[in-house]
Amino acid sequence: MTQIALQFIENDKALKLAIDNYHAQEPTFLTVDTEFTRRTTYWPKLELIQIGIPNEPVLVIDCKTIT
Repeated sequence: MTQIALQFIENDKALKLAIDNYHAQEPTFLTVDTEFTRRTTYWPKLELIQIGIPNEPVLVIDCKTIT
């Protein structure tokens, strides 16, 4: 079984640092996954974004904590 490293992002500074690091790697591709909730609203609300590139931890971004 393959181990996947995760990097949890819960503030703007951590997000900027992680994105700058990803950009510096010049990846040939990236993967994106999103999670939404729609319990009490008509429109879905973005809750979580996961972004991955080869040989780097997957970014798990908590959208509720990012401004």
